[in-house]
Amino acid sequence: MQFTIALTTTLLSACALAIPTTTTPLGDDTLTYQIHDFTERKYNGVNISTLFFDVVSAPSSNAHVNFQCAPYNPAVTIPAPTFEAGHVYFCAKDSPYSFSFVPGDVKTGAKAVLNLWQTVSEFKTYVGEVDFPEPDGCRTAGPGADTVCEAQGDYEIVLNPAGSSGQ
Repeated sequence: MQFTIALTTTLLSACALAIPTTTTPLGDDTLTYQIHDFTERKYNGVNISTLFFDVVSAPSSNAHVNFQCAPYNPAVTIPAPTFEAGHVYFCAKDSPYSFSFVPGDVKTGAKAVLNLWQTVSEFKTYVGEVDFPEPDGCRTAGPGADTVCEAQGDYEIVLNPAGSSGQ
């Protein structure tokens, strides 16, 4: 009988440890940035060919982050030659940041969605999402239908530890 109780207690303890937590950790373990100068380039005037944006520290943050993020292909160590909506891209070579972007629709008002990840260590990654109006401030950028579309403002994105309820 004692063996059965000990075995049951051990199994229940192991199961409790294996269940992933969905609570936000104690304290403020978040990172806040601003997405600045979000720009899409559409060589055919319709589909996004590439995009770029700056990630900067939020005014309320004590961090000093300021870098440009664009689709990067680590397999060939160059910027990605084409853009695919929803695909996860690194921001640059050896960057701890990666992102995915799904465009919105100016006509229907559907918002664009940007996901940003920051890998701090092998065991800790932060993730956040921000939505904003699809950039409609478009202008010609070259020959033919080539256009550049710029977002009209900065957008705050809050990153939470992956696996927390705040993501």
